[in-house]
Amino acid sequence: MYSARDYLRIFRMALVTLLFASRVVASDSSSNLTVKAALIRAVGLSQGHNIFNIYDAQKDGTLLRDRFRDIEIRAERNSDGSVSVAFSRPLSHVMVSVGRKPTIKMLEVIVAPSSSTSKELNLPSDKEEVSKRDEDRLCAAIAIVLEQDLKENPVIEVAVGTMMRDNGLTVFIERIPYMPGGHTTYIISEKNEIEEVWPGA
Repeated sequence: MYSARDYLRIFRMALVTLLFASRVVASDSSSNLTVKAALIRAVGLSQGHNIFNIYDAQKDGTLLRDRFRDIEIRAERNSDGSVSVAFSRPLSHVMVSVGRKPTIKMLEVIVAPSSSTSKELNLPSDKEEVSKRDEDRLCAAIAIVLEQDLKENPVIEVAVGTMMRDNGLTVFIERIPYMPGGHTTYIISEKNEIEEVWPGA
């Protein structure tokens, strides 16, 4: 049973995500849709698909109730001006090629200046692992971090991880191809404000 504070927090996170999506749509209502803006919009559109709110697990299968699985995001422009954004789950931490892990694509979102479509591919089937009440909060925090962290490029590839804290969230951003020092850690407050940024060493 959620407390009044829990409901207020969930509402606030949903509102932040909606405001981000509204701002992105307004700024990219013309044909000048950027890859970065499309990627951030797709994070909001992923809500309801359980992309970011699946618990990570230890090697023995024990779920980590404060740590969520890393998700890779790849965004690239299509010939018609739209942007394809793919959300994939790494299958292991072993590199199969230079700076890349084996992955399985979970969701693909096609973002256009005035519309979007999504295609479910390999979504989680174990619903017991899903923490639905955290999804709005996670997506809002991820959108805020990506807004600050990303630079515009024809193709953008990042891995995103999140961890719950008593008074906020930690969001991990890692560049793809993976490389030493290619990650940045963001400490997010309960109000979804960036409190600290720790660059990779």
